[in-house]
Amino acid sequence: MKNNLANMVTGIGVIATILFMTLLFKGYSGLTMIFMVMVIGVTDLLDGKIARSFKIVSTLGKSLDRARDKVFAWTVFGFELNRFWGESGLVVVLSAAFLIAILIFEACLISTWIYGAFRDLDVSAHIRGKRKMWLYFFVAGLFFADVYFIPVIGKGAFDSIFLFLLFSSAVCAFLSLWGYIERFFPSKT
Repeated sequence: MKNNLANMVTGIGVIATILFMTLLFKGYSGLTMIFMVMVIGVTDLLDGKIARSFKIVSTLGKSLDRARDKVFAWTVFGFELNRFWGESGLVVVLSAAFLIAILIFEACLISTWIYGAFRDLDVSAHIRGKRKMWLYFFVAGLFFADVYFIPVIGKGAFDSIFLFLLFSSAVCAFLSLWGYIERFFPSKT
């Protein structure tokens, strides 16, 4: 049991991500989706901690963790980009640009993960990727919490915070990608 505990937590996260996707495409929003983001985030936090503390890190666990993270990111950011499609305004244009950048970086991260796996390189998460995912979970929570925050802080303030966090997410995604490039192709100097 102990040897599979981390993979079971990751598996719960994968199932929660699939349920999240299903609920999202059925039109759920608000507290239900915030709760789902929290469940997925907690499994992301716990699986690695459990694996490291019991010294049961596995290739399967690493791969399931990456798959869950990528499916979650693509679902959330792709859905949000779709929500903006057809609208206009500076906030919409900037949001769409940051979302597209995040999706491009995530596609590149998938490519580096596949490349590293086939070359038997270290594809384990690094601190940049972990920070990126926590920011993603926070931003995803805001996607569904806007109806609660806008009446309190105002649309302008919410839009400013949202844009800052999207920009920060894009920067973190780039830095995560750069971390793998540095790991896979170390400089010769």
